[in-house]
Amino acid sequence: MKDWHNVQDLFHAAADLPPGQQRIFLDNSCAARPEIRREVESLLASDRKGDGPITAAVEGAAQALMGADPIIGSRVGHWRVVREIGRGGMGAVYLAVRDDDFRQQAALKLVKYGMDTAEVLERFRRERQILANLDHPFIAHLIDGGSAPDGRPFLVMEYVEGQRIDSWTRDRNLSLKDRCLLFLKVCEAVACAHRNLVVHGDLKPGNILITSEGIPKLLDFGIARLLAPGPDRAPPATVAESRAITPGYASPEQVLGRPVTTSSDVYSLGAVLNELLGAVRLRRKLPGDLDSIVLMAMRTSPERRYSSVERFAADLRGYLEGMPVVAHPGSLAYRGGKFVRRHTFGLALAVLAGGSLLAGTLVTMVEARRTEAARQVAETQRHAAILALESAKTERARAESEAKRAGQRLTEIVALANHSLFDIHSQIERLPGATEARREIVGTTLRYLEELSKDAAKDEPLRQALAAAYFKLGDVQGYPYGPSLGDRAGALTSYRAAVDLLSTLHQAHPDDPDILLPWVDLQRRIAVLLVASGKMDEAIPAIRRALPDAALLAKLHPQDPEAASREGTLLVAMAMALETRNSAEALQWSRRSVAAFETLGRRFPKNDAILEQLADAHSRLGIALNGTGNLRPAAIEFRQCAEVRERLAAAAPNDVVRRRDLMLAYGHIAAVLGSPLVPNLGDSEGALGYYRKAVSLAEQTTRADPRNLTARYDLAAVMLRLGVVDVPPSGLAAALDTLRGAEATLAALLRASPHDVRYLSQLAIVQEFIGNRLRGLGKLPEAINAYRQSLAGAESLLAANPADRSVQAQEVASSGGLALALAASGDRAGALDRARAEIARTETFRARSPDKRGGMLVLARAWLALANVYRFQADWTEVRAAAGRALQEISSIPGGLEDPYYSAPVAEARALIAGQ
Repeated sequence: MKDWHNVQDLFHAAADLPPGQQRIFLDNSCAARPEIRREVESLLASDRKGDGPITAAVEGAAQALMGADPIIGSRVGHWRVVREIGRGGMGAVYLAVRDDDFRQQAALKLVKYGMDTAEVLERFRRERQILANLDHPFIAHLIDGGSAPDGRPFLVMEYVEGQRIDSWTRDRNLSLKDRCLLFLKVCEAVACAHRNLVVHGDLKPGNILITSEGIPKLLDFGIARLLAPGPDRAPPATVAESRAITPGYASPEQVLGRPVTTSSDVYSLGAVLNELLGAVRLRRKLPGDLDSIVLMAMRTSPERRYSSVERFAADLRGYLEGMPVVAHPGSLAYRGGKFVRRHTFGLALAVLAGGSLLAGTLVTMVEARRTEAARQVAETQRHAAILALESAKTERARAESEAKRAGQRLTEIVALANHSLFDIHSQIERLPGATEARREIVGTTLRYLEELSKDAAKDEPLRQALAAAYFKLGDVQGYPYGPSLGDRAGALTSYRAAVDLLSTLHQAHPDDPDILLPWVDLQRRIAVLLVASGKMDEAIPAIRRALPDAALLAKLHPQDPEAASREGTLLVAMAMALETRNSAEALQWSRRSVAAFETLGRRFPKNDAILEQLADAHSRLGIALNGTGNLRPAAIEFRQCAEVRERLAAAAPNDVVRRRDLMLAYGHIAAVLGSPLVPNLGDSEGALGYYRKAVSLAEQTTRADPRNLTARYDLAAVMLRLGVVDVPPSGLAAALDTLRGAEATLAALLRASPHDVRYLSQLAIVQEFIGNRLRGLGKLPEAINAYRQSLAGAESLLAANPADRSVQAQEVASSGGLALALAASGDRAGALDRARAEIARTETFRARSPDKRGGMLVLARAWLALANVYRFQADWTEVRAAAGRALQEISSIPGGLEDPYYSAPVAEARALIAGQ
């Protein structure tokens, strides 16, 4: 039966309800679906007879044999289960105590036997993640979580000793005002959840407890729905799913199985308020405004309800302050009545004053009729002035209120538009073949953001909403470590627009986590883009500026994995920025990043985002170790990275981001094993194996989405690396074909983005090795042309960034290859001039480079290029002299000849001196 999931969900929702409520529930849920109702009723009948599912029978038999719930008294994680305190459709809640050196009571929630299906377990894990992200004094906070010995997931929450909100207000016979004030606190908690993009989905009095101090606590996010997915979150709730609803409080769209949004929570809150106000004999005392507020919150159509919980709460506060409310139809009599009620005392004094003046006037009328007449005129003018002043004040207050509401509405419109556009994008960004649709979303979003930004001015909520939109837009446009469209210039513009919007808020609220988190992330993303563009001088200061804010964020929210991880992500970014400037310093930052994420991994072992960041840190440390000649430790780091990536990719096989991350991990292992582009362990066969795995992953993504620029670049880059691995002469032609394919793709990408540093640098490498393969095949004119093209690209890059050691090394390699091709073609003078000129340029570079080890390596390779030119001409005296000079340069660094960093050039120099 294709609707079996709906039948299963409805059965689970109805199973724990009394028979009478089951009928009402099915009337609401299955009004238009009689065939589904018949299936659910059949299951309920079987359940009542005791011959339900096998798992339920096993559970019952086990409990009967043991005489009690087997979980009672057992140890789950660090907790000892004491007794059951609640039970629902998904599982049970137990009182638990900390079973170690700490003494603490808590509520432990565990999926019951027979309910641990994949869908229910995923819902349960989602609740755990949602609770971990929420931090509000009126929301029961998450303490711990994990898996029980039998594999069922559990979470441990703050144990709230309290009373349901309806009975608490009834027992204390609270006034209307006090009930409204208490309800406003509940609204604050729900609004916090909505700001974190979470819909509760089951708001009812039983999920709102009041402590002995009168503090409300919002419980049970078991069927909460995330509005926007993250790396470790479920997809957004834009379709009906697993509707364990509560009749009487569920919105019409929930009952009908339609999309559930924040508006559904507004309806449920309206139902709760309706019960609080009508639970005792208060209904006949209710003012018309309160009735209007409740009715607006509970309108059948979501579009006609309050647009947010904040707007609902604002109207309720307006009623308490005697202000006009949005829910009430406006009229002159209505607003005038509000004015009179707000100023009753003042108007009474005015009446008394008028009476006194009238008495005085009558006494003096006989004596001074003309004076009395003048006084009447003066008093009339005075009263007119007072009324005019009051009217002006009222109008000003109304104008300010309406302006504030207009600003709130505009902010809500921005947030709604963000959700509508970016929710759609979030659903498709990791799917193959979605590039064109994503471009349409970017274009639409950019146009509406540019228009709305004109009205931001000093409206802080609006600026914050717009900054969030520009942030997300930048990610979609060109963030290099996500499923972007490859538009880095556009991404940088969007990120900087977000920074401009947030800068005044950051200055005004330096300790606000809601501002600190996007502020830190924006600085890191800008730095990453600057690094990718070769602008390290701008990237490094940006990272340093953000580090204190990241440390403060972790201090403010140590239990929030997002906040706690931000300092580590900046450490990774700093290591990346320093890789081509200072290998030793990059290594230090990399070690700090791995230590930071290993600590976070122990604190948040089930958090996929932390695992992904730990993999990034291992990869970055491997790169730094490789750059300092520590090849075997580098290989270990790369393999640790790949192991994490394989687990993550296996859990989400259609996730193109995780597939790309795994491809990069395989590429790093291959490089350290046997890529001639970096110091390596000489294992060419091992390198070829891992590069072929990487090519296979890249091809999958490119075939599925040919318009994805990032996927096309990845495929070109990994084909390049496959083509440069050392092969025997019989493999030269195949390697050349692979390199030609990479060259064609990179050239096409460069034509579309002529200033992209990545494309130009990779094209220089591929053209150098095309020259090598052609030279090996004896095609010297073609080889010389390829080397010249490679050299031109390297010189262009070096002109833009003279301090980049990797570009300098590329120039030496291209120039050395050209010199050898010239020598082989008979141009001895040209070959020698080329090699000697490169030595002179490299010595200049070494003198001004802060990275002395790296500069020395490049210079040693320049001398080896000259030695190889002499070797080609069989001038062994000059060969030995040039090779000896390479050794001399390396030996000028203490321990240089024994340093693994120089092992390849040292071995080559000694072989040349030995005449090999």
